[in-house]
Amino acid sequence: LAEVLTDSRIDLGQRHAQDLFTILRRPIFLAALLTKRMQLNPGGTHPAAAIESVVRSYSSQLSEISGRDVNLLEALGRLAVNAIDSGQELMTASSVRIALLPGLQSNPGELETADSLLRSLIESGLFCAYDDARISLYHQSLTELLAARTVAQDIARDPRVLEPILRQRHWDFSLSLVLHYLDEPATMAAFSRILAVDLALAVKCARFSEFHRSELVTQIIKSLPQVPNIGKFLGCHFPEFKENLPVDSTHAPLLRELLCCKDGRATIAAELLAVAVGEAAVEPILQQLLLRLDDYDFGRHGGEAISKLITGDQLADIIARFCAATAGLNDLASFHGAR
Repeated sequence: LAEVLTDSRIDLGQRHAQDLFTILRRPIFLAALLTKRMQLNPGGTHPAAAIESVVRSYSSQLSEISGRDVNLLEALGRLAVNAIDSGQELMTASSVRIALLPGLQSNPGELETADSLLRSLIESGLFCAYDDARISLYHQSLTELLAARTVAQDIARDPRVLEPILRQRHWDFSLSLVLHYLDEPATMAAFSRILAVDLALAVKCARFSEFHRSELVTQIIKSLPQVPNIGKFLGCHFPEFKENLPVDSTHAPLLRELLCCKDGRATIAAELLAVAVGEAAVEPILQQLLLRLDDYDFGRHGGEAISKLITGDQLADIIARFCAATAGLNDLASFHGAR
């Protein structure tokens, strides 16, 4: 479904746009499109393109209704930024009317047209009305996407815009989408700043970047030795770190170096190395397992990492090597690590 929705060759007619929106209003589809970064062609197509296609389609509808050029991506983007900033999805109906028709404040006679446009958006399902004064976009993910697009434009004009946003936790998801909209120099500059402030957020951002994703991942891996209290960090972020960091074989040398660390860095390195090089990760991880029989945490994660990669014949050999390594062990911690 995602491949079809993000195919730039498909021209969304009015009926298809409505059908697509009906699908995207299901949270499971919307979340899948916005959180799963996909590389569908050499140029890279972001799933957010499907949502933008829908919004542009409604822009055309409103332009026909009002006889004016209505650009919903621009009009709603600033409102979305304000909503994320305030930490709530609700927008005032009056602010949306002004965003749709910026001349409304100086020309109150346009109020009827603005009301008509707003009713159309609510009837289409793009907005949800809570009462006469308060409305919101139909799903928070759409608010975050539109906010990310607008913030990226702001950062391109003035990189200092990023600083206050980095201090607000409710911007995390939108910031992970921002890199999709930045050009190459702006991407690299913004990512460096994000990495310096918030490693967990940098992992999410690397996944969505349109430029040099492999290089960004390299920067993240190189930063791990400088992370204070790595055990506490991985205790909070280990699953998302493992699932979101797009490693490949080019990162294997760095990950092998981290395998020799005597803390949580080795644990995450084992998991990532298995993803990056597959079966080639078995032997280096196994060697560390045999050397660190008293490290229960590394034993658990390292064992899980290679268990998905070994064959039955390899397992017999591994058991024999562990039996030899643990012969005569009396230390209980070592026994549990070996197990």
